[in-house]
Amino acid sequence: MTSNARQWVLLISLVSVVIAFGLWTASRSPELEIQLPQGANLIQADDMVIATAQGKVTVGESTPEEVAALFPTGKNLGMSTVYYDQQQGCTFTFTKLDRLKVMHIESPSLVTARGIKVGDRFDPTVIEAYGPNYGFARKPGAVGDIDAAYGDNHGAVIFQVRNNIVTKIILQKEPPR
Repeated sequence: MTSNARQWVLLISLVSVVIAFGLWTASRSPELEIQLPQGANLIQADDMVIATAQGKVTVGESTPEEVAALFPTGKNLGMSTVYYDQQQGCTFTFTKLDRLKVMHIESPSLVTARGIKVGDRFDPTVIEAYGPNYGFARKPGAVGDIDAAYGDNHGAVIFQVRNNIVTKIILQKEPPR
């Protein structure tokens, strides 16, 4: 067998092992428990607005220039549509038409329109502010660890919760075209 043929056999063997390991790992992971809300859990237009000391960011409307003016310590990640401000603990994702589509908040320095911030307790603080009708996903048996969602496909506020504490807030809204 030639050196070139041995390299191909080795490469194919390596790829096969990686695929087999991936399939084995995927088959061992538990399925998520998903529960839809029991009633309406609509959000308001104001729920897509985050106020800062310098001004307001509106998910679904703000442009990259507006966000950069409010979060001047941030930077674009590569040549992508993602803007990240490590100091404020937030990430912004824009559409190709330059409208803010998703905002991730990972710091208690920013507060939602209903007064919720990272570090708040989900039960009772978030539930009192947004109501008991939320959908959620969690791993089986992970009682205090959920991703809870208020809203619908047109706009949503999502709370990542670990040990009943909000660890991340995600605002998302598809901008008008």
